[in-house]
Amino acid sequence: MKDLLSLLLYFIDSLAPYFYYIVYIFYLLYLGLYLGLDKKYEKILLRLKTGIRIFIGVFLLLHFNPYVKNRRLTEIDTKIILSSALVIILDAGVSAFIEDKLQEYKTKLLEKKIN
Repeated sequence: MKDLLSLLLYFIDSLAPYFYYIVYIFYLLYLGLYLGLDKKYEKILLRLKTGIRIFIGVFLLLHFNPYVKNRRLTEIDTKIILSSALVIILDAGVSAFIEDKLQEYKTKLLEKKIN
């Protein structure tokens, strides 16, 4: 069990410098899918959003787990914490607001096309 945990920790620690890029790529994909949303892409969008949440949660859980001893926060760690907090805030509030506004916009466009 310790070997598996050590392997996972090594993998997560090697991803740490690229954490921002990975999260930004996820959100660019999410935004791109949402802007071109058809009914057939809604499931992909939901899975991508869930994948982003799971990735961030597992990353934080493994990278900052209490079983790693003698660990101090580095500058990268504080940036990871900050960007994760921003992602949670954006995901919880701002993305819901944006989704509502985009849905209203799409509804208005459809009404104009019908009339």
